[in-house]
Amino acid sequence: MGRRAADRFLDGDRPDVASEIARALVETHRGDEASWEQLARAQLRAGDRGGALRSIREAGEALAAELEIEPGPGLGALEAEIRSHRT
Repeated sequence: MGRRAADRFLDGDRPDVASEIARALVETHRGDEASWEQLARAQLRAGDRGGALRSIREAGEALAAELEIEPGPGLGALEAEIRSHRT
């Protein structure tokens, strides 16, 4: 299963399943920023704000270690959204 499967579960109001799929993706592809963002969105949709913020932080660490880059604007915007309680 991949990102599209996680998207279907997220769109189908199953963020718990989407989160499990996205977690498996980031475990095998630590440098895939889109999967990290998907994981954080699924966690947020499931009501786990703390988990979403932890995933964003973990994504930054993984991207730095794997690719020597910082997270892009998508993760930054999601983090700002979570912190400002606009979700």
